[in-house]
Amino acid sequence: MRHNRFLEALRVQDACNLSGVARTFIEVIDDARTFPLDSGAFVTSDPAVILFAYKISTLCGSDHPGLEIQTAWEACTELSDTGGGHV
Repeated sequence: MRHNRFLEALRVQDACNLSGVARTFIEVIDDARTFPLDSGAFVTSDPAVILFAYKISTLCGSDHPGLEIQTAWEACTELSDTGGGHV
């Protein structure tokens, strides 16, 4: 991926184009798989992946944020500012 996936996860929260979000989501998943935060971490636990999945659910009319979303949001904010993960 050409961009910091954590920053992309924060920026996509204002998007309204489902197909654009979905296409970028694939890139984020690939990046999380190639450059995991922790050795042996599952892609599904990556904060950027969680926020992208949440955005897709809101575009489909389901908006039920919880603690997991808040935790992912905080992690992406921290990692996007520090350049964490693959940039």
